[in-house]
Amino acid sequence: MIDSNALPSFAEIRRRTGLPALDRHGRGACIACESSRGFSESEAKGLWHCFSCGDGGDKIEFLQRVLSSDFRGVLSWLGLDTAINGAAWRPDPELLRKRQEQLALEDRVRTYGRDLRDQYRDREDIRSYALERLAGDAEDDLAWWLLSVAYTWGPPLDVLEQQLDSIDLARTPEQLSAADSDIRGIVA
Repeated sequence: MIDSNALPSFAEIRRRTGLPALDRHGRGACIACESSRGFSESEAKGLWHCFSCGDGGDKIEFLQRVLSSDFRGVLSWLGLDTAINGAAWRPDPELLRKRQEQLALEDRVRTYGRDLRDQYRDREDIRSYALERLAGDAEDDLAWWLLSVAYTWGPPLDVLEQQLDSIDLARTPEQLSAADSDIRGIVA
């Protein structure tokens, strides 16, 4: 067991890894889901938790997540002795490959989700504007054209809403992969 007093503070970990600092209440963006709501670090307890995605743990788990490493890699990063039988520890290439694929998948789903949200908002704005114009003048040709654009440009709004819901609920690699393939079907 590692003495928690031997570990650097969360602020020091953030500084050394290049993560942005938290606010004065120890809150900021989650390292797992990047939500800015509900992420908290407690230096007194040596724990972190995200109330959005439910992820959390101690400082070692925090470092494993941030460094995309296993326990031995974290010990090496901390400068603690990790030599086994005189040989320096090296990360498992298969583990690194899988983690890089997972991070790429999460990034791709996050990017698609952001793009879909932007598209949904744009179309919803166009639809709202067209309906406002039609309320004032039912014969407004521009309003009718804008309304047709809102409903015919890209996938239907209800399909976009379903995809956004599936992205928001995706947490496991399998769920992320399913959301990724669903989105590819819509975007293509």
